[in-house]
Amino acid sequence: MKRLFKKIVLLSGLACGLFLVSCQDESRVATIQPAAGEQGISQAPPLMTPSFRLTKAGDETLTYNADGRIKQVNRPAAPNSGYSAYRTDYEYSNNDIVVTHYLDNVKEKKMEWQLENGHASKLKVTEYKAGGVNVLSTMHAAYQYNGQGQLVKVILMDKVLKTVTVSYDNLGNAVKFALVNNTENGDEFVNMMRYEYTEYVGGPLELDKGETLPMHVFGQETIGWIGDPYLPIFGKFGKNRLKKSIRTHYPATYKYTYNLDANGYVKEQTKWTKKGEFVESKQLTYAIPTKNRF
Repeated sequence: MKRLFKKIVLLSGLACGLFLVSCQDESRVATIQPAAGEQGISQAPPLMTPSFRLTKAGDETLTYNADGRIKQVNRPAAPNSGYSAYRTDYEYSNNDIVVTHYLDNVKEKKMEWQLENGHASKLKVTEYKAGGVNVLSTMHAAYQYNGQGQLVKVILMDKVLKTVTVSYDNLGNAVKFALVNNTENGDEFVNMMRYEYTEYVGGPLELDKGETLPMHVFGQETIGWIGDPYLPIFGKFGKNRLKKSIRTHYPATYKYTYNLDANGYVKEQTKWTKKGEFVESKQLTYAIPTKNRF
């Protein structure tokens, strides 16, 4: 009986020790993780509270409607930076989303998405002249998905027909975005982004409906090619944290490190050059939605 009691005490101590280790206030993730190939990447999600919602990303502040859908994004004008105040408004109907961008309260661009089964299927982009009244140009796009609901192609119908193709690894992470002009003489290469990933991140990637925010998977460099960083309507780009981004038209390769909070959410993302030179740091803040508060 005494031996049994000692075993129970020992196992309980080990369990408590593991729990305390998993609940550290924050952890630093190295830029490059040692792993024996893709299968060496850890898939165990950290402890987290899925009810938290992203409210601030860098200098952008996010607000939401009562139903949980994003309502507005604001970015104030930075002193002595030359940047203007920026605002994005989101409006919803049955199968449509209209997103309007403003610079210093003047309408700059409107993006109108049609949805099918919750995914973007078509897009119309309207650019406005100075003053925000007269139309400068319009562009259309169509989206295609594979059987797993992942975005694989965007056809941009502008003055020149363009196509973006998306490739994935065997873990479901988007690893390549390639942009080409479709000409009468064949496809003409324009640009390409490649991405490498590190371990499972959890946290803000785990939205209520299992979708993923594009900006937290591969950053914002490619968002202009597909849509909006805060709309989870483009399928799943993967759930691993970005480790490195490589753009073919620029010699710089960017690497990323992260600080996590006690719930496993990324609270700081830092961007570095290939040589380890600091580029920028983005602070992320989360809050419990009002409907979940007591």
